Amino acid sequence: MAKKRNCRRDPKERTEHERAVALKKMTDRQLLEHMDRQYKAGFDAGSIGIETAEQESMRKIIKTITSIKGIGAATLAKINTALEAI
Repeated sequence: MAKKRNCRRDPKERTEHERAVALKKMTDRQLLEHMDRQYKAGFDAGSIGIETAEQESMRKIIKTITSIKGIGAATLAKINTALEAI
C-alpha cells in the first residue's frame, strides 16, 4: 500500500496522524503515564455519570411519592433523608 501524501489528507486525518506520531515517539514511561491519565479521566467521568443517574432516579422517586395522598411534608422529609443515606 502506497503512503498517502500529506497534501491529500483532510484536516481530521492530519490531526489523527499527528497524535499517532506523538504516541509512537513516547518513551515507555511517558506512554504509561499517558495511559494512566486517560484511564483516570475516563473512570472519573464514569463515576460522575453514575452519580447523576442515581440522583435523577431519586428525584423521580420523590416526585412520584409527593403525588400520593396522605404524605405530608414531614413524611417526605423523612423519606428524603432515608434516600440520601443510601
